[in-house]
Amino acid sequence: AADRVYLLAHGKVEKVGEGPYGAETVLEVLADGAYFGDQALVDGDATWSYTARAATACTVLVLTRQDVLNLAERAGSLRGHLDALASIPEQRTNKYGEAAIELSAGHVGEAVVPHTFVDYELSPREYELSVAQTVLKVHSRVADLY
Repeated sequence: AADRVYLLAHGKVEKVGEGPYGAETVLEVLADGAYFGDQALVDGDATWSYTARAATACTVLVLTRQDVLNLAERAGSLRGHLDALASIPEQRTNKYGEAAIELSAGHVGEAVVPHTFVDYELSPREYELSVAQTVLKVHSRVADLY
């Protein structure tokens, strides 16, 4: 059961899980200032979908779900924030954790394109990149328009 949130004050932690071919793989590397296990704060029945393994010596702060709920009783803003997070419906994702986007294709006439909206964060984390690559699969009819 996931009943604690971990705040990584110093060090590196690897989130290890099952890869696409069933082998163990590193899903994410967390460093100073990161946290994990936060789902335990809004979902009392949360379970771990990964293993957290220290990659270096770490200083970790641990809060149990009960500690956070006790604090939320005294701090109305924290209670409001936790309630708002719990009320957000679970997002539909595929097996890779990507947002499920409805697609439509057809060869007769013009197919109706479904509406899809992507979640927007007001203050997202920013990362500087030197190179970004992607693969875009586009139907040849659409590519002809450009």
